[in-house]
Amino acid sequence: MLDSIDPAAVVLISWLFVGCTEFKLPPPSRQPQLYIRFCISNVVCVDLNFKSITLPSTINIMGSAPELQYQHFVPQFLLRNFSHPYKPTGPRKRSKGKGSDVVRPGDTVVRSIDLTLDDPVICEKPIKRILGQMNMYDDKTKPSLKEQRELEELFGKFENQAARIFSKITKAHAEHEEKRRTGKCGYDTRGGVCLTRAERDCVRKFLFILFYRNSTHHRRFNHDDASKYNSSDKEFVREHMQEKGYERPLNVWFDNLKAIIEVDMDLEGKWQKELPKRMYPDDAMWFINHTETYFMSICTPAKHEEEFILTDNSYGVFEGPNTFTRNKETGEVEGSAYCPLHTFAPVSPKLMIILRCNYLPSPLEDADEEVRKWREKARKMALDNIFSEELLSKRLLKDLPVAKARNNYSQIVDDRLVFLPGHDGTRKKDHRFVFDIFPINSWHVNSINGILFDNLARSTHVVFKTIPALARTLEWYLAAPCHVAGKIIIDMDDGREECLRKLEVISRSLGSTKKTITGKLSVPTEDPAHDALRKQFTANRFMWKKLAVDEDEDVREFVKRMEKPESGFLLSYTALGGSRETADEDMDQAKRMWKLRVDIDKWSAACGVDGATRQRSRELVEAAYRNLAPRRFLVYAKFWRAMAIQHFARIDPRRRGTSPPRLTLFGPEDTIAQLNRVVRPECLNQLFYNVVTIDVENRKYGSVWPDIWEPINPRGHTMFLKTMVVTNIINELGFIRDSGIKEIEDLAREAQVDILKRDLHNQESEGLEVTVFDLLGEGERIEILTRMMVRERFTAALKAKIRTGPLKRFKEVFFEYAYPTPPIGWR
Repeated sequence: MLDSIDPAAVVLISWLFVGCTEFKLPPPSRQPQLYIRFCISNVVCVDLNFKSITLPSTINIMGSAPELQYQHFVPQFLLRNFSHPYKPTGPRKRSKGKGSDVVRPGDTVVRSIDLTLDDPVICEKPIKRILGQMNMYDDKTKPSLKEQRELEELFGKFENQAARIFSKITKAHAEHEEKRRTGKCGYDTRGGVCLTRAERDCVRKFLFILFYRNSTHHRRFNHDDASKYNSSDKEFVREHMQEKGYERPLNVWFDNLKAIIEVDMDLEGKWQKELPKRMYPDDAMWFINHTETYFMSICTPAKHEEEFILTDNSYGVFEGPNTFTRNKETGEVEGSAYCPLHTFAPVSPKLMIILRCNYLPSPLEDADEEVRKWREKARKMALDNIFSEELLSKRLLKDLPVAKARNNYSQIVDDRLVFLPGHDGTRKKDHRFVFDIFPINSWHVNSINGILFDNLARSTHVVFKTIPALARTLEWYLAAPCHVAGKIIIDMDDGREECLRKLEVISRSLGSTKKTITGKLSVPTEDPAHDALRKQFTANRFMWKKLAVDEDEDVREFVKRMEKPESGFLLSYTALGGSRETADEDMDQAKRMWKLRVDIDKWSAACGVDGATRQRSRELVEAAYRNLAPRRFLVYAKFWRAMAIQHFARIDPRRRGTSPPRLTLFGPEDTIAQLNRVVRPECLNQLFYNVVTIDVENRKYGSVWPDIWEPINPRGHTMFLKTMVVTNIINELGFIRDSGIKEIEDLAREAQVDILKRDLHNQESEGLEVTVFDLLGEGERIEILTRMMVRERFTAALKAKIRTGPLKRFKEVFFEYAYPTPPIGWR
């Protein structure tokens, strides 16, 4: 019961209890006056004094919000490496308010630049309240607090496992430094640490988790519904949410983090195939690329007085080329391409793990010619073909003195890395890796810190060990030329300019008088090259998902055989201006085109559309497709044939109980493609259509395909069929006078003039036998005779442009598939 309480105070108490599940009164000896201290969100504290209060000793508030918990995205065991015991300066004062933010003598704290303030300051923060957020990993859709904190619990267990390995690294370094200080290290100037394969894999997974769990990715996914997710992969994320039944993008992130922590990185590498099926595929590939495309090295400053810093997003920052463009539709500046060559993971002020891209030169491995060629090809695809030479020349860490870890299954022989006798090249559980700890000079230390400074736009703190070391490296960053230290202001409101101002304030407060050098970048509107690059990525992503995640067997088999040199596909495709870079996109579009055609057919049938209208719809769709680039239509035609043959095989009663036919890649259309220079470009697709249409019919019916040119029994059932087939062939495939080959079109016109002049199309067949010719209309008769007469002069007309062998094949394809013609001697 409450006595003498202002109603407003009751309202205030009710409001204060939100977020509180329980509070206890002091012992009866301290009543009737009650002193209540309440912390809201661990930030604001309120003190209330009440008199004449009679309450039970415990009050439970039902239906309250989950209790608050500060959750780190940089684990405390790493923060401790930058920490020291708190020692108050000046007269000791009684601590007031701020609950868990209260700092007491002896508490573990770190020095940091607080960037959350308009006027930044250097302060000391307890490690339990820095580089984290309240309830950051809580899944509010779960019913119980334990279930909501499941991810945070997983983090805790995984961090304990990783902390033991990181402690092993820091201890090895400390021991070596002690030996060096006392002169007992001898010729060993580096020091190092030995890790098992399991320990190394744990570190690699942990480094990616540090990158993926940070505040940047929290901002990326922290939305109430899919429509608010606005990163560049929004279409793919929304598609994944639909497949998984997620309502919030945040659930995608939680599920991804859980999947990565729980995945077993087996020796056989099966996890690389299974993980994209378990989580959002694109980010699964990000993790796989992180572990497979980079090697791990460890660095330390060569000079004792130099140190590394730590920021909110240290584990997500990279060194490497990146470009920006302005979106034509929104006007916003967007990243268009980037390639991380080095990524960073601060371990302590004296230790930095650096992941270096395997595409960069490695003299020891490049002694193997095959390895060198692979590396050059990979580097060309990832760097040279995308970024300018000027941009690539600005790499800060190209001469960073690091190398891959040594191991217990290889050796160096004649400056070449070879396996030890008996090793079969597979990964083994008992493999060991010795990671040297490489001393690096001031330039590299400052460059690495500079990269971290240059990516502070959305960070809250810069954690450091000692003020003199911070002052030196910060002054270097601000005064260094832009081509060395960045500091480029892009015309977008990303906070970079304000962040540079705050860093300059701190540098001035530490005694620097050097001028801050900055630059500005005017971002161009998106150009066709970057647009093509984005489309290429989309196509590559679609094809990879179909092959690796959806396991689309039709596409898998088609692509697998397409890439074989003997398939002849690439020869035809490149003859039409295609390349390996455009093939994936064209394959993507071909499959979509086929699906659209099928969907239209299904929809028409479901809506009761009559057969004639449905056929007209098919013809209109195909006509639209024939306006595409010939290289893309060629891919579509091949895909269409493959799908049509397999579909027919499934419903053909003669094939019951047999395996489906193999997907066919090479066909008569390849002859047309490889000799496309004699055909007008706008007519190529019609020829491809004609050839593949007849080829499909031949492959579907085989020996059942009626020999339409044989004499007809007027009383037989084939009379109508043959007449219909020839009429449809001519009407659907078109006339030879429009073939797109100038010499052939001229011959066709001359032949038609001769036919009309001599009235050849009205002459009856000789003898008593009746042929399909006698049943055709006037226009079809003229076309058949035209084809026969052109065929006689075909070789002579084109021999100046095409060699004898290819010309012979071209003639066969032209008159058997493109424009089916009766055999020589017919009639």
